[in-house]
Amino acid sequence: MRSREIISSQKSSHKSLNKVLARHSQNLWQQPIKAHTREAFNAFLGACQSSLESGFILDAGCGTGASSLLLAQQHPDKFVLGIDKSPQRLGRGELTVGEKDSLSNGLVQRDNWALLRAEVADFWRLLAEYKLIPEKICIYYPNPWPKSAHFKRRWHGHPVFPTLLKLGAPIEVRSNWKIYLDEFALATEIITGQLPVVERLSGAELESGSVSPFEKKYFQSGHDLWSLMVAGDTNLAPIPSFRGGE
Repeated sequence: MRSREIISSQKSSHKSLNKVLARHSQNLWQQPIKAHTREAFNAFLGACQSSLESGFILDAGCGTGASSLLLAQQHPDKFVLGIDKSPQRLGRGELTVGEKDSLSNGLVQRDNWALLRAEVADFWRLLAEYKLIPEKICIYYPNPWPKSAHFKRRWHGHPVFPTLLKLGAPIEVRSNWKIYLDEFALATEIITGQLPVVERLSGAELESGSVSPFEKKYFQSGHDLWSLMVAGDTNLAPIPSFRGGE
């Protein structure tokens, strides 16, 4: 099925980006962490602690988990954790019926790969709380929320964004909407002082393999696809403590 191009009234970065980032940087996000995410995080720590010793890759908003499995195949010496908030999407086509059922109670793990149902923003805050830093965070084709009024639903417009960057982990973001990545790069510069470069993915790179079913669909539909990499920086200012919720 051919995928349609993203349509938005925005022709450049959102006019409120600076104001929103300033507010989020100056005011700690206090919303309680959802209980099911804290329970899932504890299950992750209990089941995967030994696997984390060699470093781990976090596939944030992994959808079905197909991208997580591919990452695990590409990095057999690393542990890959895929998280998504949707119990309907997560594991679809990748897990057995029994494994899919078990996601409601924790996580499903195979070899160097695991899937976990959790709220991504809360999970990032728990990583900060436990000082558990991934070797890399992958954010592949997040919902772009292309309506201008929905800017705060984009990750760089979300109040968790300063915490994400202050983890200090390298972050790779891919999207078929360049404005999303331009905004992400500017938001990163506002907080860290470093401006990531937004690059168009080459046809040769995409022909050799896609990181997710979304990427494959967009490429086959003729979309221009884009990526950026935020360099890790563990010397950023410490993440303020916050009140987690049970």
